[in-house]
Amino acid sequence: MTLTEIFAVATLASITLTQLSVFLPGKYRLVTPTLFCLSALFGMAFSIFSLSSPLNFVLHSPVFLGLMPVQFASNCLSSAFCLLLCLLLLPFALFSQSYIKTKNSLETRFFWLTSGLFVLSMGSVLLSSNAILFLILWEVMSLSSAALVASEMFTRNTARAALIYLSATRVATALIAGGFLAAYYSFKSWNFCDWHFGGTNSLLAEILITLGCLIKSGIWPFHIWLPYAYQAAPAPSAALMSGLMGKVPIIILIQFFLGHSSHSLFIAYILIVLGAISTLWGVIFSLVQNDLKKILAYSSVENLGMITLTLGICQLCKHYPLDGVASVLFAALLFHIFNHAIFKSLLFLGAGAIYKQTRTSNINELGGLSRNMPGTFLFFLIGGAALCSLPPLNGFCSKWLIYEGLFKLALNKDITLCVIALLVILVLIIAGALSLATVSKTISIVFSGRPRTKHSGQATECDFAINLSQGILAVLCILPGLFCVQSKYLWISVLFAIIFYAGFLKQNKQRKIYSTWECGFGALSSRMQQTSESFSQPIAVFFSPLLRYKIVAEITGKDRRHFPERVKTEQSTQSVLEAKVYTPLVVFVSALGRHINRLQAGSIHIYLSYLLLTLITLICLELVW
Repeated sequence: MTLTEIFAVATLASITLTQLSVFLPGKYRLVTPTLFCLSALFGMAFSIFSLSSPLNFVLHSPVFLGLMPVQFASNCLSSAFCLLLCLLLLPFALFSQSYIKTKNSLETRFFWLTSGLFVLSMGSVLLSSNAILFLILWEVMSLSSAALVASEMFTRNTARAALIYLSATRVATALIAGGFLAAYYSFKSWNFCDWHFGGTNSLLAEILITLGCLIKSGIWPFHIWLPYAYQAAPAPSAALMSGLMGKVPIIILIQFFLGHSSHSLFIAYILIVLGAISTLWGVIFSLVQNDLKKILAYSSVENLGMITLTLGICQLCKHYPLDGVASVLFAALLFHIFNHAIFKSLLFLGAGAIYKQTRTSNINELGGLSRNMPGTFLFFLIGGAALCSLPPLNGFCSKWLIYEGLFKLALNKDITLCVIALLVILVLIIAGALSLATVSKTISIVFSGRPRTKHSGQATECDFAINLSQGILAVLCILPGLFCVQSKYLWISVLFAIIFYAGFLKQNKQRKIYSTWECGFGALSSRMQQTSESFSQPIAVFFSPLLRYKIVAEITGKDRRHFPERVKTEQSTQSVLEAKVYTPLVVFVSALGRHINRLQAGSIHIYLSYLLLTLITLICLELVW
């Protein structure tokens, strides 16, 4: 056996022991996260060795899937993704063992069991070398992640989120299965190595697989499930789902469509259009959210749209061909996948730490946490700066590389490619500005000012394990920037940071306390602070046709014009897509289901009549065709 196979078996054995360890008594609760960390280390060793010595493993009879054997094969792309997965498992295990220790033993065991299945299937789905094994592992990944979303089924919102997510995964699986059947019809094989997309005979398979992957990834207009699922899932699970699971369909599209000499222009334009809309749609809705996890969920829609957009541009360049530009964009694509997984996982873990200490994720019920939770504030600030692509963090490196590829494409002599590149640059600039506004709003309201509730005022810093897990990801956000940013820009950023920090310390030492004039209304209170709605209102009004933004004001009192006794305002937003498309579709499907349910009458005579009518219909079709 090669070292790659040895570490693959060791990783599988370690995860199996991790699954079994959840049934140990409660006093051995640290065994499971320890074995999880050990599995991550074995997985990293496997990923590193598989880069030079690819895995090619086949299980022979009696283990057989009917049509194809159980066969795993790795390449550089799947090995790199497995390395990223195992790298994130270490902070995941550290954070989870502290985050869920207050839950009862049944919930804890369920969490670790489903997390193990989720991680194992997510890593294995990209190593499967045929369509049959892929679909089985894909189903395990979908169902285990749905179980994590539904891990707290005692609330109605969680049950609704799990149902929405399950519905989306069923549709995605059906489309991918249909695409695989179409690919088998075109290539007469279930092996992925025999599939060569790009011709007209495989266009149907490409469209179905692309749509299924986009639904699973959460790209507009299939993103409806994503904010519900990420909000309902436990914070460490949401970190893995946003950081890794959303990238699996993108990796699949890269392996299927970018690894061949011929490329479909139609699929490239689909990816570009949907990716651009998803980028803008996600950041606009992220700005107007009040729930911390929903803000991060819609931000994932934005970044996944950016990744999909870059993939479409890269495929477009490969079609013409512009190999130099395509190489830059492909490097930027993979780099941003890696970077987004790091800083988005950090932000979700930060949201989980805040929820654990305050029991709320509504940012209007928080405030002043920078004094009570300084470590979490620092790590969340680093993650937010990386999300905004500020130098010298990792988000800046990958986004600058995307801009560099687009600038090169804009200098092309083809006017069509030039216009596309300029439009995409405009989309990214608008999204970047709105993303900066979103992060500024979130950090200022959550961490600055006065506490808005009792829980926020009494919050304390998290324990060492939670801070260590966030610290690891924060370091991973900083290191790529230190090595990838050009030296002159790096030193300018470092010098600016030193000057800012020195000025901050000096200001703290010379701090004076003043009495703020309260305008005659009495002492200042937390209600006088800026809220999430007041911060985002100007931008929300501008995008009101998309957001369905409304403000309802209620003023009471005898002379309410001059001396109002009570003023109450409520603001609401609603997705046009959800209100005009998905809600009527759900109503129609429910009504259709009630009518179809009448066919189940419970009479054997009626069922035999159904069979007879079906046979007659099939015979008539055969005679006609």
